[in-house]
Amino acid sequence: PGRNSPRLRPGAQLPAFSLVNQDGTVFSERDLLGRPTVVTFIFTRCPVPEYCPLISGRFREVQRAIVNNASLRHVGLLSVTLDPAFDTPQVLNAYGRAMGADFTRWQLATGSTDQVAVLTRAFAVHTERSGGSIDHTLATALVDGSGRVVEIWRGNTWETREVLDALG
Repeated sequence: PGRNSPRLRPGAQLPAFSLVNQDGTVFSERDLLGRPTVVTFIFTRCPVPEYCPLISGRFREVQRAIVNNASLRHVGLLSVTLDPAFDTPQVLNAYGRAMGADFTRWQLATGSTDQVAVLTRAFAVHTERSGGSIDHTLATALVDGSGRVVEIWRGNTWETREVLDALG
């Protein structure tokens, strides 16, 4: 499923997916319904400070902002790993705790390579093994409470304020 899924654009419906979160609980597109969610892609061993560590730091900033704003407290965050072979639920749990994730708001998810690929293909996130690491592109998206894409930010140049502005 999802092999030939088109690249998502604003207004498009998120594809069906099934992953496992940092607690080992099945996590799917149905878990996003009813709350806007900011989705991104990272991996815990990413050695490039301007990539995954930067994006996770921005997620921490977004989390702080939504906790401190009563009108945004219903917003969720989802980080999907690009390295499912290494990033098990236990690894994601430790990483999330180290990043200050409040798991009631910020979920980290993994699955089989094929399960993760459903979302990387949909968001046009390219990954390629390079030695012991992964070269990859970046995408962060806002998905509304009905599972439709509102906005997609490509690369690492988006700022926390842009996401908060898109959340309204």
